[in-house]
Amino acid sequence: MKKTLLALLLFSLSSGFVKGQTSQSGYELSDSAGVLELVKWERKDSIVDLTKDEKLKQVKVIGKCCFVFNDYIKTVILPEGLEVINGRAFDTCKNLHRIYLPNSLQVIGQNSFNMCENLRLYSLPRNLKRIEYGAFWDCCRITISKIPNTVTFIGGKAFTLCESIRELALPDSVTEIKERTFAGCKGLRKIKLPDSLRTIEKYAFARCLSLGEISLPASMQRIGVQAFIGCTSLRLVTLPQKVKIENNAFDLCKDVVIQEIQITSDPYSSY
Repeated sequence: MKKTLLALLLFSLSSGFVKGQTSQSGYELSDSAGVLELVKWERKDSIVDLTKDEKLKQVKVIGKCCFVFNDYIKTVILPEGLEVINGRAFDTCKNLHRIYLPNSLQVIGQNSFNMCENLRLYSLPRNLKRIEYGAFWDCCRITISKIPNTVTFIGGKAFTLCESIRELALPDSVTEIKERTFAGCKGLRKIKLPDSLRTIEKYAFARCLSLGEISLPASMQRIGVQAFIGCTSLRLVTLPQKVKIENNAFDLCKDVVIQEIQITSDPYSSY
């Protein structure tokens, strides 16, 4: 009996850092099938550097709502080897200014950085594959200019209200711009669309007030309902013949000229 109790005690001590250590360490980890996940963070540090902790630098996943509504963090450094940031991980961290996203990162989850209104972000990791729904919704200070070529999926509302983005190039792996993906990007002046693009869904570029012209690739098939509504600076749209344009796709674009042409070269080749 004593041996059994001792064995249980040793097991609980050896596995303590993996689950339920929040009260002592200020964070909680979970290990599932060898994948270490940061589940909860309760420290009040302004700088969170996971690379300085032997346990934390092995983390592969930032868990759902891990830092949600955290008003203390200002800088976050995530370790190389991290692969996934789950949904709402940094949702409404209003004082978060800087975050280091490692090149190992593959997935930025749903609403991960929703309403991080002071976040400055200039580039995305070069091995990123998925940007889920609402990932950077209302991150009004990010200024990325290129989505990596490895990205195959960009969710709806992923960059809604990202007002500081000025120019953006999308990868050829993207075939669809989903609903409201860039809605309210008031500072967006120029966008390079991929040659593979087939569909622009409804409200995708609604109220992009600075967008002056746009050239749609030969692969385009459909522009959704009010896709460009309220783009008041839009003057020229060039697109291939036989593109289906849904109702009011260019509503409130008073001076826009739509030219149907056969696109044979990339007008943004010097982008």
